Amino acid sequence: MTAWEQMAESRARIVTFVPVIFEIVTFLERHASRDVALKWKDSLDSITNFRVPVCTEEDMRAAWQ
Repeated sequence: MTAWEQMAESRARIVTFVPVIFEIVTFLERHASRDVALKWKDSLDSITNFRVPVCTEEDMRAAWQ
């Protein structure tokens, strides 16, 4: 069973933000290949309980306070 499958089975909520996804794609592209990076990105669509919330400028200001 993959880690994604284990998290889905446990009903864990997975939340991340666009910059994190960009960093992982960049890392995979540089250290593996573009194909690996894109496959990883595309695999996110199949993960249950996964979301990427929109972060507004107001959210960023509030976070820094």
